[in-house]
Amino acid sequence: MIHPTAMMAFQDLPAHGPLAPVRRQRTARFFAPEAWLGMALVGCLASVAVVWSYLYALGADQNVEHARAMALAVLLIASAGITTGLTQLRHAAARWLVGGTLASLVASMQVPALSRLLHLQPLHAPDWWLMAGVFVAALLLTLALALQLRRSQP
Repeated sequence: MIHPTAMMAFQDLPAHGPLAPVRRQRTARFFAPEAWLGMALVGCLASVAVVWSYLYALGADQNVEHARAMALAVLLIASAGITTGLTQLRHAAARWLVGGTLASLVASMQVPALSRLLHLQPLHAPDWWLMAGVFVAALLLTLALALQLRRSQP
């Protein structure tokens, strides 16, 4: 789910009407340095959230299946939050992708046959509240970084 999510976030639809003239620059950049910094920050925070959620869910009873489920859930929910922030769900494809990510998350965790097949343990209500917080945090952080990048562009 993460690869299509990244593709959706960086893809724009073509503009209507004639193409604008291309301004030549001496140095071509894939992303501005500020964008690289923002991506590194979001990526690092998502990575920390995945590792922390695993350790948190592992707990004193060392339940690896629950910890694995939490780490996977945080990874998918952060990806959905980042995609929502970057695309603002302007296009149907982005809405389908985020919806599919969330549906696969719920199905893989809460459908007993799937969770057994994946060696995961169903998540509990407090876990889902944590997932909601991760989604909101990823969304708000991404929106704030995108707004800052737009302001810094000439």
